[in-house]
Amino acid sequence: MADNLGNMLNTIKNATLMKHEVVLVPYTLNNFLISKILYEENFLDAISIISKKNFSNKKGQMQRFIKINFRYESQSKKPFIKNIVRLSKPSLQVYTNYKNIPQVLNGLGIIIMSTSKGIMTSREALKRGIGGELLFSIW
Repeated sequence: MADNLGNMLNTIKNATLMKHEVVLVPYTLNNFLISKILYEENFLDAISIISKKNFSNKKGQMQRFIKINFRYESQSKKPFIKNIVRLSKPSLQVYTNYKNIPQVLNGLGIIIMSTSKGIMTSREALKRGIGGELLFSIW
């Protein structure tokens, strides 16, 4: 069983530690929705979907990737993404109702959640009054 979310989060975390400008992540709908939320929350500079030929298989099929451009502070070149902590894992999923959604650094960070209304931030889930699975926190 592939853990696409875990692979994406590790790729982002490692790329920001190494101060890469751009990284490619395999396209899945969840990966795209999560990267879109991170872009809207100003953690990322830009996202786009690109297609590349995959030569690892014999057919040479086109494979889609999400191109993620990271955002850095202009003077100090520090990344906007300081840390990512995975809350739910494939072996242990963490669910909560909207009343018990935790805060990250007193509101400085966000939690990405998977709810019955789609993937959203903890602030939006709290506004809508719905709970769900806590995927990861980022600050």
